[in-house]
Amino acid sequence: MEPQLFKAAMEDQLRKLSEEKEAKEAAEAAAREQQGDKEASASDLVLYQRMQEVRRQVLYSCYLQQRNVFFCSNACEQLHRAAAAS
Repeated sequence: MEPQLFKAAMEDQLRKLSEEKEAKEAAEAAAREQQGDKEASASDLVLYQRMQEVRRQVLYSCYLQQRNVFFCSNACEQLHRAAAAS
């Protein structure tokens, strides 16, 4: 093999290896970014589920408070009527 052809073949092989390495690094970076997006999506899903649970708890607490106010006001009215009747 002639020396100039060997040098050209080596440079060509090194260039191909360098391109393959860059492509592999780019693919790994894209995979890491996609994995990060999936993790972010998973954590967002957990957050939204927790927010929904809190909303339900708040609504239920408001319902209980209104029910207690209603029953207390009815009980007070009954007491006033009983006191007025006696």
